[in-house]
This record gives sequence, C-alpha cells and structure tokens, in this order.
Amino acid sequence: MRKMIGLREVRALRPGETVWDAAVTGFLARRQKSEALTYLVFYRTTESRQRWHTIGRHGAPWTGQRKATTVAELCDACLADAEAGRLLTRRRTAKKASTAAALRG
Repeated sequence: MRKMIGLREVRALRPGETVWDAAVTGFLARRQKSEALTYLVFYRTTESRQRWHTIGRHGAPWTGQRKATTVAELCDACLADAEAGRLLTRRRTAKKASTAAALRG
C-alpha cells in the first residue's frame, strides 16, 4: 500500500507487511517476521540494477531525541555569540556588528 508514512501507519504494520511512502519515491517501512521495524530506500543504479539500502531500525537514534537542541535554541545561541563578538571570520577576527543585525532580521 502507498500512503504518507507516519507513526500511525508504522504502528499498524503487522509482521510481513510493508508500507511505501506516497511522497518520497522509493522510501518504505517494513516489519518482517519479528517486531522490529526497519526503514529502507529502494533505488536503481545507473546500470538499471535494483538495490535496497537499509536506513535503520525504528527508534533511536531516529526518534526520541526530546532533549536535543532545537533550531530556535541554535539560532538564539548564534545571535548571542554575534552580539558578544564571538563569531569569527575566516581570518579569525570578530565579525562586524552589522552581522548581528542581519542575523537578528
């Protein structure tokens, strides 16, 4: 079956079932005989040979990273560093104050 792969579809998979993603060509989730769920990519080489690449199992490190830094936190840290003069150029000099203004925008 083809549908957007979400947590609901993943949890509904029974042993031996596969769900193909409707939005990303070649991406699928598969549960074989065990309870382990695996994400895969199906593709063809330049010689038209079919290949499967296993991305990994459902769970860590793909899910559950609730304590990881968010993009908003990274942006705030970058802005704070720019305003404090800690962002450096390639020549290892502090970036200008206009850089902080541009980042803030």
